Amino acid sequence: MSASNAGKYLLRFADSDCNDCNGYEGCITSPTPIGSLLVRVEVKDNNTDVAHVDSYLHNSTLASINPRTPYLPALTLTDFAQLSNTTELSTLQLTARLESRAAPETDLFKAAVPAILALAGISNGSYRQPAGVNLTLASALAHASSFSFENVPSNYPSLGNGWSILNNSYSGTFKSGTAIIPRAITAVELYLQNTPSNALYPTLGSTQLSLTDSEAYLFTFSGKPPVADDGFWSLTMYDDDGYLVSNPENTYAVGDRSNITYPSGDLVYGNGTEDGSFQVLVQDANVSPPSNWTKKYVSTHVQIKMGC
Repeated sequence: MSASNAGKYLLRFADSDCNDCNGYEGCITSPTPIGSLLVRVEVKDNNTDVAHVDSYLHNSTLASINPRTPYLPALTLTDFAQLSNTTELSTLQLTARLESRAAPETDLFKAAVPAILALAGISNGSYRQPAGVNLTLASALAHASSFSFENVPSNYPSLGNGWSILNNSYSGTFKSGTAIIPRAITAVELYLQNTPSNALYPTLGSTQLSLTDSEAYLFTFSGKPPVADDGFWSLTMYDDDGYLVSNPENTYAVGDRSNITYPSGDLVYGNGTEDGSFQVLVQDANVSPPSNWTKKYVSTHVQIKMGC
């Protein structure tokens, strides 16, 4: 939600009896009673902005009103304990522990999912691998389905120059409740994805960029990307686990609010009128960048994703 006013917002469950947003700045509807909230506040690289954001966080609170009865059991460390070391098995085990507390959000899924989970070996809060089921093969088949989906042009419309973007009908919202494969892809690759009205996530299709020792990537922009008054774009680096990467420069993203310069030395997003090509260098932390680079964005053995 862009340009949101300060005030009270109602966070409600989709099946809640509370449908009245009167008296609130807005309502946030969650499809499940168990979830997470991600708060992202874009700042400039200075202490003033950081302190300003801190003041927002210190003045933000979450309070329960008209709680449902009975309460759903809260998540505890026990829910995440003694899981398998393999991704396939641990995913099924965790699903079994949570499925009774996070029912599907659509009537179609509410009717179909319990039987599907039971067939997979999930029932009564536990998972038991059915006889003859090869989880490694099942995982490979699931990945193959994702790969096939990603290679259908209409699912990833082209943005030109090799870049594409997930079709808006699958991006950040799944109101039809039937888009299983893009939901799974989003859960893996674009965790907590925003809706298209708030954020876009261009990709290089199936191309996987993995930075190795003594290797570098050079991102070239043909011109200055335009941004709205309350907008931004960023090039952000993540490791294989999806976390930001520690680096000597203490730099985790480069974008319109960074001190990016043209070859002339003028700021791309300064007060000047210049609008031309500029570049962002991504390279191994063990290699010194060329002396004429004003900003270093470096790390080792990482995966790079674009977010804008």
